[in-house]
Amino acid sequence: MTRGTLIVHDLPQALAALAAAKKLEQAITLRTPYGAASCAGAGYFQKVAEIAQHEYPEVDVHFVLDCGTSPGHALGAIRIGWKRIRLAGKRVALAKVVGIAAQAGASLDDEDAPVLDLLETLEPEKAAIEWLQHCR
Repeated sequence: MTRGTLIVHDLPQALAALAAAKKLEQAITLRTPYGAASCAGAGYFQKVAEIAQHEYPEVDVHFVLDCGTSPGHALGAIRIGWKRIRLAGKRVALAKVVGIAAQAGASLDDEDAPVLDLLETLEPEKAAIEWLQHCR
């Protein structure tokens, strides 16, 4: 099954995306916006992920925290339990974070498939349904 990927900025968008995935019985990946770990923080998005997963436990979902170019934020996210993070940067720093992530059972997400950013959508659930149907 193809896993559609959407960028969510808050809990209402995450819930709309998961509602769409449930309706379509489709696996989904929810990513935070670029550098979200340094803006809202890993803890904020961890709580968004927890609440969303609690509301839609039957949906096969991967949550990915984007740490921009900050290895420090990536390590902090791993420390509080994130299992999938995105990190841009130099190979040496990335290699170190990959090693630490692996020890913690986490991984770096480098998926480059097209994504839908729900920020500019007026009806996030409808937009997510259309996007996920496109991803099939």
